[in-house]
Formats: sequence, C-alpha cells, structure tokens
Amino acid sequence: MQIQLILTDNCNSCAQTRMLWEVVCDEFKVKLTVLDLRSRAGTELARSSSLKTFPALLIEGKVRMVGLPGIQMARDLLESEITQKQESASD
Repeated sequence: MQIQLILTDNCNSCAQTRMLWEVVCDEFKVKLTVLDLRSRAGTELARSSSLKTFPALLIEGKVRMVGLPGIQMARDLLESEITQKQESASD
C-alpha cells in the first residue's frame, strides 16, 4: 500500500501531522513516504492531485485527508483502507 504525506517545513501542523502519521503507520506496519512540497516529487504530486492545502495524505495516489486529524480518525482511515485493499485482493 502506497501512503504519501506531502507537507511544508514552514507550517506548525505539518510537523504534528508527520509525527501522528508516523505513529499510526508504524502501528499498522505500513510504510509512510514523506514528501516536502519544495521537492520535485512533492511539487509534481501536489500539482497532479490538484492540492492547494497542506499537509495532505494520499493513499494509492488518491487524496484521503488534508490537515491534522485526530489519532483515532487517522487509525480508522488507515484500517478502512487496509480492509478495502484486502477485500479487493480476495475477489
């Protein structure tokens, strides 16, 4: 499962969001890729996803969340995404 977090270094909520998603992804044993908006990959992904607000979380290339979620909301989202992926793989 591809999970990407695009953020900027000049926003307070970005650092908090990064820590939160690192914890949640670690709990679920999934890899989190963090991209800075100033990097080429971050800029291209933000442009192709039409993102204007950061931090933003993408799962399998789709924007799934923008901003700083609560920890339970993040867990619920990731659990739901993992379940959907497992169900579609078993079809």
